[in-house]
Formats: sequence, structure tokens, C-alpha cells
Amino acid sequence: MPYQWYTNNSFTGGGTTDYGFIGGGHQNCIETNTLLPTHYATIAGGCNNIICEGAGAAVIAGGIFNCANGAGSFIGGGGLNVVNACATVIGGGGQNQVYHANSCFGFIGGGQGNTISSPLLGSLFSCYSTIAGGWDNHIQAGTAVGSESCFGFIGGGESNVVGAGTCYSSIIGGQGNSVVHNWATVAGWNVTSGADCAFTTNCVIACNTPVYGLGPAPGTLQYFPVTPGLIAAGIPVGACLVFIQ
Repeated sequence: MPYQWYTNNSFTGGGTTDYGFIGGGHQNCIETNTLLPTHYATIAGGCNNIICEGAGAAVIAGGIFNCANGAGSFIGGGGLNVVNACATVIGGGGQNQVYHANSCFGFIGGGQGNTISSPLLGSLFSCYSTIAGGWDNHIQAGTAVGSESCFGFIGGGESNVVGAGTCYSSIIGGQGNSVVHNWATVAGWNVTSGADCAFTTNCVIACNTPVYGLGPAPGTLQYFPVTPGLIAAGIPVGACLVFIQ
């Protein structure tokens, strides 16, 4: 049996919402129908929040104009956030979205305009993906076979992109960075990943690294120029390889 308090909150549709709960706020709604019941769903408060039909056990804690459309999904607050995938979390912020229904187990902590997967018709999923915060950051998925992306991570910053078809890759932070390789990490400004299993950034500065005898001491950095052979293998022109001894 559903319960609601305060004003103009509603349970809509012809199905059931067993153990559904709206704690307060204004014009919040839990939808349901006979084919897609919405059991165990909760809206604690806020205004104009919606849990869509079939999104059982979904929770919206508060905020305004948020929409939970995945079973077991959670929106903590903020505004205009949308989750379409199961067991996925948006902590807060504004206009953050998890698009694809199969982009499960994702996380957007906050920020604004961050997205996981793609709004394109026929796009694939981006599972186990995380955007901690920032603005206009995206973990993408395409429409072609093999263009799904999984286990991507963006720590923060602005306008960073983990590309479609990329798995196990991360952007620590910065602005305008992109990852198009697997198991790759980038940071800085306007940086694109250089190879699989590589770290790419604008510059590495290692201060006070001592040199003993004829070579570097254990734990220090050793630099190597990029040769034509390495360029042919895919290392960007002008890069500098750094090895930790």
C-alpha cells in the first residue's frame, strides 16, 4: 500500500506500487501500470520528481525535476538529472544523465551536464562507468558493434571525453582531454591518449631526482626520446617516454 504526505503528490497508472512511498515535497510522482509495476519506490521530497513505471526500488531523495527510470537507481538531489539504467547513481548536480537502459552500475557524483552512454537511437551501453564531477564530461558509446564502453572513469574537469569502444580507461582531470585507447590514462589540457596501456599528459616534471654513478637510482625517472620506429608504432610525434626504474 503506498503512502504520501503533503501536497499534489501522486501515484499514477493502472498498476500497483506496493510499498511505494512519497515523504513530502510538491508534485512528485511514482508512475506504474499493469505490465510494469513500480514496487518499493521512494521519493523523499523535493518538487516535480518522477520515478517511472517499472523502476522498482528506485529512490529520489530530493531536488527538482529529477527522473529515475531504472530499477534500483538513485538520485540524491540537484535538478534535471535523469537515470535510465538499473542500479545506477546520480548524487546531485544539474542536467546529468545516464542514457542507455543497459548502462548499469554507473555513477555520476555531481557537477553539470555530465553524461554516460549516448542519446543516439540504437546506441550501445557504457557499464560500470564513473564521472565524479565537473562540467560537460562524457563517457560515450556508439551504435556500431564493439562501440560500447565499460569501466571508464573521469575524475572531474571540463569537456573531457572517454570515447566509444574504450574500456578500462580514465581521465584524471583537466580540460578538453579525450581517451580513445584501452587501459589508458590522460590528464592535462587538450590531451588525447597516445596508446593502449599508456599515460599521456602535456608535461611531466620530476624535481630533485638524483643520479648515482652511470645511471638513475631505483625509483627515479628516466627519459627516452621518441624514435621514428616508436612513431610508426603509434606513439605521438613530440612525445617523451618516461620509465620509472
